[in-house]
Amino acid sequence: MNHVQIKFGVIGATSNVAQVGVIPAIINSPFATLAAVSSRTYEDAPRGVLGVRNYSDYRKLLQNSDIDAVYVALPNHLHLEAVVEALDSNKHVLCEKPIALSEADLISMKDSASKHSLVLAEAYMTAYHPRHRLALSMVKDIGFGDVQTIYSTFSGTLQPLSGYRMNPHKGGGSLWDIGIYALSPVLEILGSAPSQISLRMQRADSGVDLRSTIVLDYQKDQVAFVHTSFISAESQLLKVIGSKQSIELQRACTPSPQDTEILVTDQMGQVSSITSPPKSPYGAMIDEFSLSLIHGTTPGWELKDSLRTLRVIERLYSESSSFTERVTIPNLF
Repeated sequence: MNHVQIKFGVIGATSNVAQVGVIPAIINSPFATLAAVSSRTYEDAPRGVLGVRNYSDYRKLLQNSDIDAVYVALPNHLHLEAVVEALDSNKHVLCEKPIALSEADLISMKDSASKHSLVLAEAYMTAYHPRHRLALSMVKDIGFGDVQTIYSTFSGTLQPLSGYRMNPHKGGGSLWDIGIYALSPVLEILGSAPSQISLRMQRADSGVDLRSTIVLDYQKDQVAFVHTSFISAESQLLKVIGSKQSIELQRACTPSPQDTEILVTDQMGQVSSITSPPKSPYGAMIDEFSLSLIHGTTPGWELKDSLRTLRVIERLYSESSSFTERVTIPNLF
């Protein structure tokens, strides 16, 4: 591809994540430009909201041959149809998390991308943040020692408790909505095949999980505690304890450019800090995704990474059924 900048169309442009995170990142990226946006609330116009082409129907946007790639920010249950239609329209796709609600759906998307030789990636922006990447590299360093325990949380109070996030048929629930943030670092560090998982869910009347607490047991006495919630105080913590060091990240799930500090504690209790370069995770994601299209490389968060997390969440939901429960799942994979 010979473009200096990738021309983006945004599907679901009025969503909060598009408005606050991704659209500004596209506009500010040296490797991307905003070409068009779509929303059911927009009127068709050659120059409308944001000064670009507006579409009321995203299918009209997909017919625009000038657009190289689309970012999909529709509700979770609409991802499969929109992603496949975009790929069939010869557009590269960056799809908001969770990219799919089942392994079968993700495989269908992947097959479409392969068929058309296009790039498909999940918009899990945390994976691109410099501090997140630095923390994962520190854990793998010999000076950290053996990883023993991980605490990973993403909780807050969702108001109002309504909409598709409360609908089990539309990918609702805290695990589908924010589980990727809490689970993915654990699976990256300890692997995708825990020997046993214990799960506790508190459900809404609709059946979606309002709060999930998960304990993942691994070989070599490694254990991880994961918590997601729509009905709790705010917590975004990633703490990894090793035999020689421990590290701690606050605001670990939705870091800002100002979130650069990693707290490090050694065996003697001495606390120090390491800082990463400041960078918006959305900006880092759009830059890297765009460069992958320009240079023919692979984005840092690959589909195999998306699939690893998706498999665990899908299995957890399939094993739980009652209003509140404690489920122990041996030999997960």
